[in-house]
Amino acid sequence: MASVDATAVRFADAVRYLTQRPDLERGIPGSTLSLAGIRALLGALGRPDQRYPSVLIAGTKGKGSTAAMIERSLRSAGYRTGLYTQPDLHTIRERVRIDGQPISAEDFSDGIEVVRAATERATATSTYTTYELMTAAALDRFSRHAVDVAVIEVGLGGRMDATNAVAASVSALTSISLDHTQILGNTVAAIAREKADIIKQGQPIVSAPQPPEALAVIREMAAERGARLIVADDGARWQEFPSDHWNLITGAGRLDDVRLSLRGGFQRINAAVATTALLALPEVAGFSLELGAIRTGLEDTDWPGRFEMVAIDPLIIVDGAHNVESAQRLREALAEELPGRRPTYVLGIAADKDIGGIVRALCSPSTGARTAPAPRLVIATASRHPRAAAAETIATAVRETGTETTVAETLHNAIRQARREAAVEGVVLVTGSLHLVAEAREHLGLAEPSGEQAFDPWATP
Repeated sequence: MASVDATAVRFADAVRYLTQRPDLERGIPGSTLSLAGIRALLGALGRPDQRYPSVLIAGTKGKGSTAAMIERSLRSAGYRTGLYTQPDLHTIRERVRIDGQPISAEDFSDGIEVVRAATERATATSTYTTYELMTAAALDRFSRHAVDVAVIEVGLGGRMDATNAVAASVSALTSISLDHTQILGNTVAAIAREKADIIKQGQPIVSAPQPPEALAVIREMAAERGARLIVADDGARWQEFPSDHWNLITGAGRLDDVRLSLRGGFQRINAAVATTALLALPEVAGFSLELGAIRTGLEDTDWPGRFEMVAIDPLIIVDGAHNVESAQRLREALAEELPGRRPTYVLGIAADKDIGGIVRALCSPSTGARTAPAPRLVIATASRHPRAAAAETIATAVRETGTETTVAETLHNAIRQARREAAVEGVVLVTGSLHLVAEAREHLGLAEPSGEQAFDPWATP
């Protein structure tokens, strides 16, 4: 009889328990938008989130990259870090990291068991969602690992996101634009109001430069809560010298010739937000941060799936751009990193996204030197994810831009065809969804499939 791996069984049971809970995002009945449940659950756990300072990051684009830069800088300064992000690429354990490493299967299972027991003691009457349970487990693990600081990415919006129950020492807002409009509102100002609710009473709030209507809302909410607002351009600004080299000017001094490890000009905005948030920490949490530690963080952040160059001959780039603004920034990054090149796209988008808007952002004729030329060819496909749009739906939107397109039934076939087609320009771009990017990384041998068959976050129990 084959031996049974007890750790694997416990891990599968923990993940199965999570996926059987109600979940607003997955449309499973019983989900509600309220902070009462997570607050009660954290209370039953003894408020682990109050045992360490934290940085809370919301926004439409770049919050994961910004969180990763902040975490890496703090680790470089010698602090023990916790990092909570979502979604994961290859394993759910990636969402909870200690000192940059995903927690083990055993640690993950322990965390879910602790939280599951706490639901029996919690005073709230609500049924806990998958996301609330995961958030509570992450905050509890950080406490048990005695982190010096936690860096926490907001999942959706801000006002009613479970992470907003955390009394963050510093809050940060990355670029805000239209996304998840069915939940957050259909104007930039409405979305800004949801996201800016992470501003804490009397604590600093850092913001990326924003559209005027968004910045007006952020200023208003910061004033109401007595929070000092620092727009990243004031806290940390970039100076180009000469072409393609950049200095970072901060209130604490200047970093010369910073070479960000994350590619694309849009990452300079994220880096400015990260730096400004880091420089705000000493005044509220007593941290000691040298500029050299921040340089290391910016130049040594590893965040797969974001303008990641993963293969040569042809060059293959994977990028999880999944909304209109991120698609626009991706075109700009292509123009900066590979001027004049016309990649072959492998494109897969979730059905609930603005497919037409994303396609136009990626495929419309170039509007100048800052925008890459339109692709030679778009190979439309679909990831294995149940929310993936049909490849033909994407292809129809591509045809409307006048770009040549074809359809591949699987990502495997799409990449194989793209490699053949890319012989002229030598570049393939896989984009449109982090789910597609995850599959591409596994297909290219950059990650092993997790084998987490029990974890299907979109399966209805």
